[in-house]
Amino acid sequence: LGFSTQQKFEAYHQKTKKLLSNNTSPVDSLAKYNYFYEHTSNKGYGNFIQLESGKSNSSLSTGWNDRISAVGVAPESWVRLFKDSNYRGTWIQINNTALSGYKYKNLTDFSGWNDQTSSIQTGNYN
Repeated sequence: LGFSTQQKFEAYHQKTKKLLSNNTSPVDSLAKYNYFYEHTSNKGYGNFIQLESGKSNSSLSTGWNDRISAVGVAPESWVRLFKDSNYRGTWIQINNTALSGYKYKNLTDFSGWNDQTSSIQTGNYN
């Protein structure tokens, strides 16, 4: 968005925040989706599934069980990945507290997590 000063950016940011909190902006109605990729290069390469922030999946389908290699977490959201179905077993959580922009993580960055996810929980910070 090109702002000439930090103060102009802050004023715009505060105005946008106020509009969103009053539910007067159409942007507020847009769903935030988290993306789960089959390959570590993520960001659109290969097949993916999506899950709206705040939703969960207690048992991934046979086609996606133990297949996820990368995650794209929506702004102001978190994703918790479980090794077993029904939210059991060990888990990791990836947070994105940023107000905008996705956070992409390859599961190879976490020892023993590539192609190991069997259930997913997601949530929002706002």
